[in-house]
Amino acid sequence: MVHIDSLDILFDKENPVYFPGEYLNGQVSLKLSDDLKINSVRLILRGDAKVYWVKDVSSADEYKKIHNVHSNENYFHLDLNIINKETCPYLRSGYHHYPFSIKLPDNLPSTFHHDHGKIQYSIKALIDIPWGFDKEIKKPFIMMANKDLNLIQGLNEIKTVLDQKIMGFGLIKSKPIRIVFTVLKTGFVPGESVIFSVSIENESNRDVLNMKVTLIQNCKFTVNDESITDRRKLNSIEYDKRIIAKTTERWTCSSFVIPLQLCPTSDDACNLIHVSYELVLKFDSSGFSKSKKISIPIVIGTVPIRN
Repeated sequence: MVHIDSLDILFDKENPVYFPGEYLNGQVSLKLSDDLKINSVRLILRGDAKVYWVKDVSSADEYKKIHNVHSNENYFHLDLNIINKETCPYLRSGYHHYPFSIKLPDNLPSTFHHDHGKIQYSIKALIDIPWGFDKEIKKPFIMMANKDLNLIQGLNEIKTVLDQKIMGFGLIKSKPIRIVFTVLKTGFVPGESVIFSVSIENESNRDVLNMKVTLIQNCKFTVNDESITDRRKLNSIEYDKRIIAKTTERWTCSSFVIPLQLCPTSDDACNLIHVSYELVLKFDSSGFSKSKKISIPIVIGTVPIRN
């Protein structure tokens, strides 16, 4: 009988977040109550992307028919021997510690999880035991792609969008609600505050209400020539005043924070999953009319803009 009291992988960081090209450092920790005959002790590292969704392909005169769309992409697969039976056929009882330092590949996409796809990284320690069941432990680690916002032109410039909302049609159209939506820059890192302003010139005879700004994450999953998209609301802040008809109001905000642990805007490192972000201003008007939405695309990075 195999007597392995414990097997663990210990990273050199309390929070195992790494960048492409960085060294993954740590150790494999093993405790044995008896001597153990082995074939090898190995480390296996993987980085993969997977996408999957179900598509309805049934026609009007058929029963429901579905098609599973899926694909995967591998970024690296390393299988490394720590020890083998030629050099050490037996592990003696007691504690064993095997340090490792492995350089991660360059140009890796960030860790990402969604119902339709994921990008994930893991390291596994495996003890290959002859004539017995192998013992293994697997741990994930987080990859954060390098994205220096200072290398992308225009992100430190003020961005302003002008729009208007007109209710009714023909001869019974209302006077407009004019909107000016401004952000001081369009490049941010997680934890950073977004400073924006909204100016409303309400010339209509209806009140403006339920005005809020929301950070949206846009996800696109692609397999060959097929794709599916999803929008996730990450954070929002609401204006607590009603803007009365025939008045003008200005809302300035500096307390809207980009959430932590947010993956950067995608580049070309992953062909299956693309992630982008936008700030969306939305408001309603009293009476019966559709909500008005105004969008400003932003970029999430890992190195903040130097002022």
